[in-house]
Amino acid sequence: MALAVRALPAPGPVLVGGPGAVLADMHQLIADRLWQACSLIVAAMTVLVLALTRRPVLALKALMLNALSLSATFGALVFVFQDGHFAGLLGGFMMTGTTDIQLPVLIFSIAFGLSMDYEVFLLARICEEYRRVPSTAHAVVAGLHRTAGLFTWAAVIFATVMATLATSDLVLLKVIGVGLALAVVLDAAVIRGLLVPAVMAVAGRANWWTFGGTAVEGGVPARRVPRGAPARTTAPRFPSARHAAPAPGPELPKGERP
Repeated sequence: MALAVRALPAPGPVLVGGPGAVLADMHQLIADRLWQACSLIVAAMTVLVLALTRRPVLALKALMLNALSLSATFGALVFVFQDGHFAGLLGGFMMTGTTDIQLPVLIFSIAFGLSMDYEVFLLARICEEYRRVPSTAHAVVAGLHRTAGLFTWAAVIFATVMATLATSDLVLLKVIGVGLALAVVLDAAVIRGLLVPAVMAVAGRANWWTFGGTAVEGGVPARRVPRGAPARTTAPRFPSARHAAPAPGPELPKGERP
């Protein structure tokens, strides 16, 4: 309505106010800046994951799985608060068929940061295990085993705190609490526990590809030797004490035994 009124010809400048005009202005502002915010988030997260792992496949996998987790969360919010399912479990609320446009932006910002936090924990341990034993299967299993308890309990604590907001009489707090709790539980249980190991197992050696096709030995890129430089050998310049010949002992007179 506000946009239609503003589009009407007028002899002079006309200002349109009211809730409809405020909603239209906010929708337009978010739509204009959305691509900038998403680009900044994607670029920052990609740079951070590349700085940690130096592997673009892992960075791309992290972004795609986080987007999948958030998509499932927003779908659940529409199913509950726009369609009115499970309203009785949440204390009842008035179903309007719409969602406040500010809430997805807020939930996306918090949930994406938390999911990347868990991803960094998991990738750091997996890369550490791969440097120790260059096997994708071993690195994924050992990394998940060492970090599962950490981010699982962190997700349970955060989800419990956010779930308390669902007891509020304000629909705004209900949406925030349910959305963040569901996003964290889905990310810890489904994404980190199932999809991340499955995707890394399917990718195999592609997980450890680096820019320029640098060879990987034990998870660490091999050092390039400049053309024409003399090759270095790993043999020691001097024999070690373990392989050195024994020092001659004092000579004994004939007929005497040592």
